[in-house]
Amino acid sequence: MTTPKAIGSETGTVRVAIGEVKIIGVDGVARVAQAGDRIFLNETLTTGADGIVQVVLLDGRLLDLGYDSSMVLDAALLAPEAGAAAAAPSAQDVAALQAAIAAGADPSKVAEATAAGAPAAGGLESGGGHTFVTLEQADSRGEVTAGYATRPASIGFPPVELETARVVVAESNAPPVVESGLARVSEEGLPGALADTAGTADTTNAALVVGAISISDLDQDLLAVTLSAPQAALSSNGVPLAWSGSGTNTLVGTAGESTIVTITIDASGRYVVRLSGPIDHADTAAEDYELFDVVVSVSDGQAVSTGTLTVAIEDDAPVVNVGGNLLPVLAVDETYLATDIASADFGTVFTTQFGADGAGGVRYALDVVGGDGRASGLTDTETGQAVVLVSHGDAVEGRVGSAEGALAFTVVLNPATGAVTLDQLRALAHADAATTNEAVSLDTDVLRLVATATDADGDHHGAAIDLGGRISFYDDGPAIAATGEVPILAVDETYLTTDLATADFSAVFTTQFGADGAGGIRYALDVVGGDGRASGLTDTETGQAVVLVARGD
Repeated sequence: MTTPKAIGSETGTVRVAIGEVKIIGVDGVARVAQAGDRIFLNETLTTGADGIVQVVLLDGRLLDLGYDSSMVLDAALLAPEAGAAAAAPSAQDVAALQAAIAAGADPSKVAEATAAGAPAAGGLESGGGHTFVTLEQADSRGEVTAGYATRPASIGFPPVELETARVVVAESNAPPVVESGLARVSEEGLPGALADTAGTADTTNAALVVGAISISDLDQDLLAVTLSAPQAALSSNGVPLAWSGSGTNTLVGTAGESTIVTITIDASGRYVVRLSGPIDHADTAAEDYELFDVVVSVSDGQAVSTGTLTVAIEDDAPVVNVGGNLLPVLAVDETYLATDIASADFGTVFTTQFGADGAGGVRYALDVVGGDGRASGLTDTETGQAVVLVSHGDAVEGRVGSAEGALAFTVVLNPATGAVTLDQLRALAHADAATTNEAVSLDTDVLRLVATATDADGDHHGAAIDLGGRISFYDDGPAIAATGEVPILAVDETYLTTDLATADFSAVFTTQFGADGAGGIRYALDVVGGDGRASGLTDTETGQAVVLVARGD
């Protein structure tokens, strides 16, 4: 306890204090008395019902104060000669007291309370009835007489050896105080890692952190700090971590021959946590963190206190991006409906980074947006019904009208490489009848290709591309050619009013309707150059040229 500022001179030092003992300063402020405390002039020493105290005065005298007492250590206490003179009883008083004792009287009943000394000489003013006696070593020898004749006792007693009681005041020790702390490191600080802000737990991209927890000791003792291996089951790429250094100030966690994490702390509480390799994280759906506790033990040589250093290791997850090669186009032509198949490698469109945990693999999948039965935007030529998309393993099928309808086309995926193959089985409608080689494609946002990368501890990340507009079907228009022998129509003016000639010119033409099937054939006469075109003939009567004019068929 800190001694208050002295108001006067020092009078003595507390040698022994047992139970409730207080020192009240001249300013009225009380403090608990302990062995070694100094007492100053005019301060008051008090004891409770269980308190006793012994004070060594400056001149070496001992002052004892018993239970439930109070006294002021004033100037009279430091003037032993004056105090003794004031307190010394007269010879007449002593003789009277001796006579009373010899007559069998109780001295506490016949003697005045001040017989032990006046207050000014160390007597007490407290109503507790206690007394205070100053003992001095006279360093002399002499005979002690009672003032009247005495004689030896007639009965002998064996000598008794008395044991001297010793009061030992134990010095108190304040144990050290240690607080807990949190240290964060991240796999994103490891070589090959992806430093980003992805994940709700991403607070740092550093694999090394330096910090401190509070360690203190009231007694300013020399402290020893040690660490205990964590109880959490940790692993790296599936290999359990083994800890060394438990009971020292440095812990090392290894997986096989590889050092994964090192934790060091000194007596001031300064710690260093270094992550050297990845830690397996349980949540594979996000960049989370793995927590484990390290017990910090602090000893001052007599007492040990403990705290906790919690270590959080943030995860590093893979990243897939779209940005590789240009998107390929899958196209088939109905002209070769039975045999035409198209393939393209869409895996090259994606770029993948696995991060600190290392590669696990990449998988590809086709995704019908909105689920099976989604309209593709295409129409079956034969039935006029919409073609819908239906997932079937690693393939997506185009079905006529419903999921159970006729198969119009298939899109088949290689899930390991991202290669896609298109095969058309039925003709699809094309809106522009004037164009014989028109292309139609899937609507946008109806079919996606998804690439998913997984790292070595199971974290995964995906990216997708839209296959709408990248899968096309070219039209197969009909073909007609004049390949036959052209007949001749001839009339004879001899029979001018009755002669007619007829011939079948359809046999001249050869027709192919293609994958869309037959729609029909129509024939028409065409005046090349339009009405009024000279026919090359001349009217006999007028001598004028004959011109051609179309009239319906």
